[in-house]
Amino acid sequence: MKRTLFFILALSFVSVCAAQESGKVVLDLQTCIEMAKQHNLNIQKSGITVEQQRINHVQSKEDFLPSLSANLGQNFYFGRSLNDENIYQPNNSASTTVGVNGSLTLFNGLQRLNTVKKAQFDYNAALKDYQKQSDDICLQVMSQYLNVLYYKRQLEIAKLQLELSQDQFRKTRTQVRAGSLPKGDLIEAQAQVRSDEYGVVQAQSALQSQLVSLGELIFIEDFDNFDITDEDQLPASDILEMTVRDIYDNALYLLPSVQAEELRIQSAERQIKIAKGAYSPSLTFNAGYSNSYLVIQDSPDNAAFLDQLKANSAFSVGFSLNIPIFDRMQTPNAVKSAKLSLQDQKLDFEIAKYNLYTAIQDAYNNARNAKSQMVAAEAAVKSNKEAYDYQKAKYESGTSSVYDYNQARLDYTEALSQQVQAKFEYVFRTKILSYYNGDLVF
Repeated sequence: MKRTLFFILALSFVSVCAAQESGKVVLDLQTCIEMAKQHNLNIQKSGITVEQQRINHVQSKEDFLPSLSANLGQNFYFGRSLNDENIYQPNNSASTTVGVNGSLTLFNGLQRLNTVKKAQFDYNAALKDYQKQSDDICLQVMSQYLNVLYYKRQLEIAKLQLELSQDQFRKTRTQVRAGSLPKGDLIEAQAQVRSDEYGVVQAQSALQSQLVSLGELIFIEDFDNFDITDEDQLPASDILEMTVRDIYDNALYLLPSVQAEELRIQSAERQIKIAKGAYSPSLTFNAGYSNSYLVIQDSPDNAAFLDQLKANSAFSVGFSLNIPIFDRMQTPNAVKSAKLSLQDQKLDFEIAKYNLYTAIQDAYNNARNAKSQMVAAEAAVKSNKEAYDYQKAKYESGTSSVYDYNQARLDYTEALSQQVQAKFEYVFRTKILSYYNGDLVF
């Protein structure tokens, strides 16, 4: 077992060195995650949504400011009119009007205040959605990164199997030449070498396919010059010492997906208050300034420009109270609709909690099963290694057939493969549980 472990580690070291010497880009897990977060289009879209909600929140606050507008008019009149002597005469004129108006809502049933709070909840919910989107991508990258590591180990096992069959072929050839084994054993040994060489090619192809999938997640374009570090950066945790309920309780408090649903419930509650605010009267303060200038063609009575501005200047200040009486049932229906939206959002929250609990329970059971399989696989590796060594010694002494030897060798390498599969399954499931528990932060 120690010799096998040394062989696999040696292959890992050689592969890293070869990647560096060949100019390949070798990335660790954290670098892959950062690249995915930087380039992923879904994360970018979620970021745009966050910015839109931030603008809505800022606007809801700025709606408390008064409104101010200016107007400018220029009118021309062409025609005849009666003068003081009751005689029609040309009366072409031009007039200019200017004005500035402002208004400030003093009270509108607290609708604006509730709008600010609702916008705040919507903005915070968008931030949580952005975090969830980012976490989902990071989990995908971590899963695919583990897949690549798994297939790297499978390639190493395939190479180990080839090494064992080549060693068998060399020894069989020596014994055939010495006349202690029939030539048929040599033919079978050579066929096994060819079969294991094909197995190595298959393992290499599978590994390359997984690297391409990882590269697509992190937007790598040159797949031929891309690799990841071989060291195990994801050790299994002791999360299984906790219960499903403990992990679930922590997830309810920490996961952004759950927090987003809670924030949307608060937003829906504010929407009800906004709708009810329409029942209340609204009070508005208004102020304005206006002025005008008139010129009549060929009239000796036209006043000077500054004199007219002084004479025609006007200011206005007032309050406007609007009392709703009947609005074709728009306000009552808006309140009913807002209440239904709140009920719908609460159901979404309950569905999210149920899905979360089942996901944690499934991950917990899968992790526990993977741990049991890993322990069993370790025992199987030890037993099959002993059986292989025993059959190897018997075959070399001529007391065992080549079939029994090959079967022991295949059982041994199959046990190694199952051990690797169980290990990576356990590591991945425990990392998922660690994420739910708040221990794994990207």
